[in-house]
Amino acid sequence: MKEIRPGVHFIKAENRGRYPYSNSLFLEGKVNLLIDTGAGSFLKEISGKTGQVVLSHYPRHYGQKVLLYFEREMIRKHLESLLDKGMVTKTEDGCYEAL
Repeated sequence: MKEIRPGVHFIKAENRGRYPYSNSLFLEGKVNLLIDTGAGSFLKEISGKTGQVVLSHYPRHYGQKVLLYFEREMIRKHLESLLDKGMVTKTEDGCYEAL
């Protein structure tokens, strides 16, 4: 992870950001923000520090199952940690809502 501006970090992905990975940005602030989740194992460095995740695009070339296993697990674990902290609730249909 390389700080490119104060509070803005570039996360170079595995395989130099080439498919199936992608580079990510991590923005520090009142709520830390991760833009794109395809950096692979390099995201472990910010695990538990992210308040929100934004996907910049819908990669249609992945087909109908757009998220890789690692991305789904990282997002699920993050949402579960927010649930434990009382920052989100889980609805009956399995979605998460911010409080």
